Amino acid sequence: MTPAFLDLFLAQKDTILATGAEFMNCAELHLNANNIENYAGENLYMTRLGYISPIWSRELTLRLMAQACEENWPMAVHDCSNMTKFARDLNLKAKEGGWFGQSGYGCEFDRYPFELFLPILSDPEFEFVEEEPLPEGYRPGDIVL
Repeated sequence: MTPAFLDLFLAQKDTILATGAEFMNCAELHLNANNIENYAGENLYMTRLGYISPIWSRELTLRLMAQACEENWPMAVHDCSNMTKFARDLNLKAKEGGWFGQSGYGCEFDRYPFELFLPILSDPEFEFVEEEPLPEGYRPGDIVL
């Protein structure tokens, strides 16, 4: 899901819905070594085990799914988020006889590109969902014995 894709879809929404399609997949954009530089400077996040996406991709997907519900679209709209991709792989590995929690889902990079997360850490407008205080003994100034 990109802003350009959403704009194109919404411009043709009525025509697309009139086709009688019963299913639409909203895939969250995940980045790899071939395309990540196109999104340098964007606020990125990383899902468990390594899929990296621009935050706006998730927001656009949620906005489109909300619109589908509000307008009662005559099709199922699947949320193919990074978390869904991870859960799908857990389910697949379990059906294949894998050990509990086994997953082939993971980072598509040789090393995590941590430097690409600096923009979000420097963005005063971005609010993290939850910050928990560090446990006693781990706070700045504490000495852990």
